[in-house]
Order: sequence, then structure tokens, then C-alpha cells
Amino acid sequence: MDPLLRIVDLHKSFGQLEVLRGISIDVARGEKLSIIGPSGSGKTTLLRCVNYLEKPTSGHIYVDGTLIGEKRAGGEFVHLSDRELARERAEIGFVFQRFNLFPHLSALDNVTVAPRRVLGMPRAEAEERAMAMLEKVGLAHKAKEYPERLSGGQQQRVAIARVLAMQPKLMLFDEATSALDPELIGEVLKVMRELADEGRTMLIVTHEIQFAAEVSDRVIFMDGGRIVEEGPPAAILPVLWHAAGMTIRVTIGALIVALALGLVVALMRISPLRPLRYLALVYTDVLRGTPALVQLFIIYFGLSDLGLEFDPVSAAIVGLGINGAAYVGEIYRAGIEAIHRGQLEAALSLGMTPLKAMRFIILPQAIRIMLPPLCNYAILLVKDTSIISTIAAPEIMFEARRLVQATFMHSISGQIYLLCALFYLALTLPLSHVASVLERARERWR
Repeated sequence: MDPLLRIVDLHKSFGQLEVLRGISIDVARGEKLSIIGPSGSGKTTLLRCVNYLEKPTSGHIYVDGTLIGEKRAGGEFVHLSDRELARERAEIGFVFQRFNLFPHLSALDNVTVAPRRVLGMPRAEAEERAMAMLEKVGLAHKAKEYPERLSGGQQQRVAIARVLAMQPKLMLFDEATSALDPELIGEVLKVMRELADEGRTMLIVTHEIQFAAEVSDRVIFMDGGRIVEEGPPAAILPVLWHAAGMTIRVTIGALIVALALGLVVALMRISPLRPLRYLALVYTDVLRGTPALVQLFIIYFGLSDLGLEFDPVSAAIVGLGINGAAYVGEIYRAGIEAIHRGQLEAALSLGMTPLKAMRFIILPQAIRIMLPPLCNYAILLVKDTSIISTIAAPEIMFEARRLVQATFMHSISGQIYLLCALFYLALTLPLSHVASVLERARERWR
């Protein structure tokens, strides 16, 4: 059976910069193809070339056997007129990263405008179809709302309904969730999963690695304008996704150790007892002054010589937690000392013990100051888990190295590590968003 989409030796340049370098893809009818890769690898440009929002420099695109964007004339290929191209684009749906709803039209009118103005459909029939599409994406009750009254996730779902109303042969999704807040991503991915289950032909550019693994029949990895690896998701993604789970496990474990031990260190640093202050200072200076990797080796290899053995994951949690406590302790201390001493004196004057004053008065205020830097520390901790691959803890970097060592992956080691970086990015982006929210909240608290 002929593919629904065929891309043949596609090239695209912007001036001297060649963005696509000989892309050739066949996509079967009903196939879900996810395109992943680092920023600047040409993923979005490839999608935009498929429906000629960008004119390729060379190469050809066929949808259902029909040449897109050009025709043969006198033995040569010539570009279509705008009118001819518009007819072909009507069969290729494009869901944009930034929604691109028409702000002067309601949700209903956004969905009906193309069926009425392009397909010539009567208003009543177009509205009936539009309501069915809005119902499909769970927004029939928002039909009369204008885009400015909708959340980002709702706007993207209306954009999907707008595409569905044209009943396209092929749907293109250009990072449809990347402009959304984390809490809104799920509602859009749910709609996309349902469309995939219906057997629609979809090209999906995404950074949602788990989603790509779940819905895709095939995944291609792009870098430098080329396809450097392709195959079923089972080839690479589940291995790294399982490793990401281990990274999360180690991060959470080490964070708990760092938060608990860091509080003890901070309280010792501000203690009136000089020996405790001195001990906490030595701990902080030593742990911050020596490489975390060396500390990890001491715990995993050195302590085993003394009969105290850790498995790689436990050693990673303990090592990163102990190291992190030196930094977290300073965050705690800075937050506590930022609270005016009068607050402590007021609490003591009411009959509170120093411990109760710390618990009920000082720490609740200090936590507002400490939360943003603690979130930043959590982001650093996620990335620092990469060093535990050196003791064979099966996190992302360890599995990436193992994949590279496989014979068929050796030629694309750089790309595997780029994919590895994408996984770390996917884990840290929600934390970055939380840190930004807390920073804004702290300004309001002031």
C-alpha cells in the first residue's frame, strides 16, 4: 500500500543556513509518527514544509499520491499558485505551538470559519459540525467564549477542533503542549491520545517523551537537519524512560536526606553553643570544598572496605543527600537569619520556648524566602544524578552510555546524549516553572 505521506530528499535553507539536509520519510495511512530532537534540529521546519508554510529549497512532498505545493509543467516542477496551494492545505491540518486562534472570533466561529469560507458549507451545517468537534475536545460549553477568556489548554483544544472540522487526511502537531503551563498539558495530551486511538495519521513534534512512547508507531530522532535514528519507540525511549524513573527516585531520596540533614546543620550553625557551630562549619566547608563524585566514591567504594556496603542506588541517595545538606543548610540559615530578631523576641515574650518560636514563628516566615532557592537546588540535584552512573546506578546517563556501547548505536553517540539531555530537561522544566511561580509569589509577599 502506498504511504499517505511521502517526503523525498527534502532540503530547506535560510540564506547560508541549511536547516533540512535531505529528509526522506514515508508515513503509512493511520500511522502516528513522533519527531524528537534538540532545539534547532529542524523539526518544526520539516512540519511547516509539509503543508508549504515554508517552501522547500529542493525535494518533493506527496500526500495521498498528490504532489504538494508544486506541479509538473513542461517536464519541470513549478510552484502552485496561492489558490491551488490553498486547496491542498485544506487537507493537511496544522496545530500550532502558540494556538493561533483568531481573537475576534468566538470558539465556535473559530471552528466554523474554514468549513464555511473554504468548503462553502452552509452556516447551520458548519455549526453542527463545529459543535461536534468542540464536544470531542470537551469544550462544547465554551462555544460562545472568545480566546482571551480561555486558558492555554482550552485554546489549544479549540485549535485542534478547528483542524478536525476540516476533516484532514493528515494532522501535524508542532509542540502542541510546549507553550502550556504544566497543569494544562494533560488535557491536551488526552485529546491527542484519543485522536491517535481513532487511527488518524499524525506527525507529532514533541518534547513529551512518555507521550511519544505511548502513542507512536514510530519515532524519529533529528539532529542538525538530518534523521539520525528511527524505529519503534521500544528501540530507545522505554529504556531511557525507565532510567528517568530511577533518576526521579534518587532525586527524591537525596532531596529528603538533604532537607532533613540540612535543617540540622543550619540549626547547629546558629546555635549559641560554639562546639556545635564549629562542627557545622567544618561539615559545610568540607562537603562544599570537595567534589561530590569523590564523596560518592568514598561512600560506595571506601566504606565497603570497612564492611559497610551500599548498593549503587542507596549509595547515590546517601552521597548526594549528604553533599546537598551542606548547601541546603546554608539556604536554611540565610532564610532564618533574614527574619528580624524582634520576631524571636516577641515569641519568647509570649512564653514560647526557643524551639516553639523557631517552629511556629520563625520557620513559617523563613520558608517563603527559602522556597525559590530550594527549588533551584532541586533542579541542580536532578542534573547531578548524572554522576551516579559512575557507580553503575541505572539512571539516565548510565543507560545512555549503555545504549552507546551497543554496536548499532555507536555511530550516533552524540545524538543519544542529546536525547539524554532532553530527558533531563523534561524532568527539570516543571521544577523551573515552580521556581518562577514562587519567585513571583515572594514578590507579592513582600
